[in-house]
Amino acid sequence: MSGVVVDACVMQRFLLALVEDRQDDVAHLFACLSEGLGFAIDSTDKMLNQWRETCKHLLMEDWIVRGIQNGYIRVVDPIRSQRHKKQLMQALGFPYQTRHEGVYVEVATASPPHLLISEDIDFWEPTAKRGSAEVKSKFISQSRGGVARYLNKEMGITVVNVSQAIAQLNCSS
Repeated sequence: MSGVVVDACVMQRFLLALVEDRQDDVAHLFACLSEGLGFAIDSTDKMLNQWRETCKHLLMEDWIVRGIQNGYIRVVDPIRSQRHKKQLMQALGFPYQTRHEGVYVEVATASPPHLLISEDIDFWEPTAKRGSAEVKSKFISQSRGGVARYLNKEMGITVVNVSQAIAQLNCSS
């Protein structure tokens, strides 16, 4: 088993929990993943670089190094599909190459259980990017949106937010 894919927005929430020594939902999820399925990152270091760029803090760097050494952060070779890339970009407005967003899809494709944890509207419905926080929240909490639907139906990738991941992975308190 390869691991779960976690985007930089969720990593940033985890960093805040680390810095503030909080045991919130994201800290609970990361503890569950560290003891179970683990995390998947790409062999090209794009995800790792984005995590580091987004979460510039010694605590995060220590967590990453410890995760790789202890085997709960696993490196996988991304699976690229030009057909899916084109569909996601042209038909659905997914920013595939912006900040390497596409690598999260490529790693989720290569990593059973094909689960991508994100709270970034781009992985749900990029056309709502300029929408209100309420509109974005609705897309995410109700598991709606063209990109999430396409990833699930066409690529077998399930996109979830933190609370949905906790429920789906049975991460009991």
